[in-house]
Amino acid sequence: MRADIRYSSPMGNIRRPFRLFISISLLIYFICCISLVSGIIRIEASETRCIESERKALLLLKKGFVDDYGLLSSWSSHSSSQECCLWPGVGCSNRTGHVVMLDLHGYWSDDISNNDLPPSMIYPWLFNFSDSLTNIDLSFNELNDTIPEAFGAFTPLQKLDLTGTSLKGRIPPSFGNFSNLRSLYLGRNGLEEDLPSFFHLLEPAEKSPTLQELHLYDNDMRGSFPERFERTSNLVILDVSDNQITGLLPDLSALSSLRELYIDLSSNNFFGPVPLFPSNALKLILGDNMFSGSVSFLCNFTIIYGLEVSNNQLSEDLPDCWMNIIQILFLNLENNKFSGRIPTSLGSLSQLKMLSMRSNRLTGELPVGSVLFIHEGKQ
Repeated sequence: MRADIRYSSPMGNIRRPFRLFISISLLIYFICCISLVSGIIRIEASETRCIESERKALLLLKKGFVDDYGLLSSWSSHSSSQECCLWPGVGCSNRTGHVVMLDLHGYWSDDISNNDLPPSMIYPWLFNFSDSLTNIDLSFNELNDTIPEAFGAFTPLQKLDLTGTSLKGRIPPSFGNFSNLRSLYLGRNGLEEDLPSFFHLLEPAEKSPTLQELHLYDNDMRGSFPERFERTSNLVILDVSDNQITGLLPDLSALSSLRELYIDLSSNNFFGPVPLFPSNALKLILGDNMFSGSVSFLCNFTIIYGLEVSNNQLSEDLPDCWMNIIQILFLNLENNKFSGRIPTSLGSLSQLKMLSMRSNRLTGELPVGSVLFIHEGKQ
């Protein structure tokens, strides 16, 4: 009789618990993955930042826009568009979820322009964001009215852009509430305002000035600069061109604490001598006025990107201090009453790209240097 002998392999005894371990591990991993995914979904759902009342206010605002191409199609009440903080033109605070930025300028695209947004369309959404908005851009829309007093409710506002919105009338007293305003764009409108009153409105004596950019070009601003212009000593950009401002321009050298300063004072009715400017000013546009006297103030500069003093009543000899200017890109002295010989130091402007001195009474040879374009014209 043959004995039936069976062998129990030691490896087989090891593999069975190992396979069981692997199976249990895979099951646990699968359960964890499901829990993780569902947890992420719950977190995402709970982290929707958009505040419901503000979302509804934005939808109300949308009704006033012509949007034939659906650029604001994501501004929707659909459940998939609940997060208004991700809508185009909308920015929210990461901390509070409140809407802090609205960028709905008409040139944002060629298809959302020429909108008609009268105050009756602005008011419904305006007050919903008065405590949070720091940036409003409605430029190149057709507001076609006076500036609503309601804008003054935005006390946290840092930037307001109403460029080219067909506004008219006066600037409301409520603008005096803008203690945090840094940039104000009101150009290309029909605003009628007395300039000293306006500066007094924006920069009350009891408030520390914060305004850095002021764009008032192409309006109907009148009057003259206030005597104590140092109240706006934080200005980096000042553009009051194409207005009806007149009188003497005050000494602006008090603005020397600025890092950069761009001044456009062209196409007004300024007269008298050109005042001193801060030596760190980078661009001076003073053309189309009635300034008289010399341009000796230029000797204070070492770097200035551009100087435009054409179409004034400036006279006397050109200063012979051009060697002090390390860099200047364009220089327009045309249509004045400069006389005498052209200074030789003018040839030291190695970075100069455009020079125009036509319609003056200058004599002598013109030092070419490395100028790319010279318009000498009639001397």
